Amino acid sequence: PLDQSRHIIPNLRCLAATVPLVAMRTDFNGFDLVAHGAICAAIGTGGSVRHTVDPADRPRSFSRDQSPSVLWPELVSFFKGSKISELFGARPRLAPGCHCSACHGQRLTRFLRREDQSEAIAHAVAVWSQWASDLLAQPTVRERAQYWKNLCTGAVTHHALFLELLQRLDGLKPQESLKRWSALPAWPTEVSAPVSLPSQRRRAET
Repeated sequence: PLDQSRHIIPNLRCLAATVPLVAMRTDFNGFDLVAHGAICAAIGTGGSVRHTVDPADRPRSFSRDQSPSVLWPELVSFFKGSKISELFGARPRLAPGCHCSACHGQRLTRFLRREDQSEAIAHAVAVWSQWASDLLAQPTVRERAQYWKNLCTGAVTHHALFLELLQRLDGLKPQESLKRWSALPAWPTEVSAPVSLPSQRRRAET
């Protein structure tokens, strides 16, 4: 987990910036790594494939909540569909809609059943695919890093905005990794940014 030490994210960024790196099962840390020079990264469509788990670890306790994990775009975070529905239970008209290619303006509070998982995955992939397209469209790796920092900073801000909108004191705490991505300098000060992007280097070598 990225929140076990404050050194993990900076160290991973330095690694991505200095060696050819392909990251697997990274969750949204894949964006951070590609933004700092990694060749590519795999995010994973579900919780079981977004993270690598030690085979020796004991399985997590069974949950009766069958709602799928749902990507809340403004918060750059996953929440159980039931959690999103509960937050907006008293104010359903305030629930955010999503205009990705899977949702077409529908509200995020609709993901409540196990049968909604495929649609929740399609929604998540559509949203992060747009982020990936915008990230890779940046002309330099430093600008990729700045794009990612800006996205995370906006997400941290939106956590507070939604709490204010819902007139709540808690229930939407930004993940520690999200806060770190937002707070750290866009590019590691101790590492020089590459002159060309990984894709540009590969084209030059062929």
